[in-house]
Amino acid sequence: IRLYSRLTNLDNQFSYVTRLQSPIICLNIYEDTLIVFSYDLHIMLYALERKEGKPGEL
Repeated sequence: IRLYSRLTNLDNQFSYVTRLQSPIICLNIYEDTLIVFSYDLHIMLYALERKEGKPGEL
């Protein structure tokens, strides 16, 4: 899973990367939560938050 800031270029140096053990079947966003359902039947929840700071800082 790669997340990019809206304020920066789509460049991997500005991304947040999380590696998963299995392929993703379904991705969804509900309010401020990213919901991931993977092939190995795991459900992962990621809280999304906006931080104040310079563009490109994660």
